[in-house]
Amino acid sequence: MFDGHSISVLDADAGVYAQAPQPGTVDDALVYFLRELRMRMPLALLFSTRLPDVLSRAVRSIDYVESTEILGVPTQHVAGRTDSVDFQFWIAEGERPLPLRVVITYPHSPGQPQFWANFADWKTSPLLSKDTFQFKPPPGSRQIAFAVQVQRSAEAGRRPSASGRSSHEVRMAERSMHHCSGRLAGAGAGHVR
Repeated sequence: MFDGHSISVLDADAGVYAQAPQPGTVDDALVYFLRELRMRMPLALLFSTRLPDVLSRAVRSIDYVESTEILGVPTQHVAGRTDSVDFQFWIAEGERPLPLRVVITYPHSPGQPQFWANFADWKTSPLLSKDTFQFKPPPGSRQIAFAVQVQRSAEAGRRPSASGRSSHEVRMAERSMHHCSGRLAGAGAGHVR
């Protein structure tokens, strides 16, 4: 979650969350999240204001596949390729041509991992309040450092500044956030296979 001032990531299953200060735009936050925090977010480009420019430069080929149905809705299926990923979109037919399914495959990675997400119940004009993007940790959850923060602190010969945690807790935090980075990639909308 990004509120314009900080990035927060929750692993609800593990009962932990991490936060990092990051003022700026959504584009700034995405770059920081992916490059500096070394987290994964397969659909990050869809949130970027640079999407049209990046697509026009990165897409090497795109093909129409077929007309089909996704989630009971008639769609048009297209598939494309960049230098690093293959992608497929199923786009709703009619007055609201919004994506209903996205599949991203990483053909150059070991095992060719694939991410897919289904989108339903699009709200293109949501009512948002000031609190919409304010992170509120669930009761009983505890804050840990991002794995890259733990690594940088270890390289500098010190513990993460705010934690005061034992080395065992720091190792557990690192493992949890590494595990979390793969699971949170879909933010509940998709699956990593």
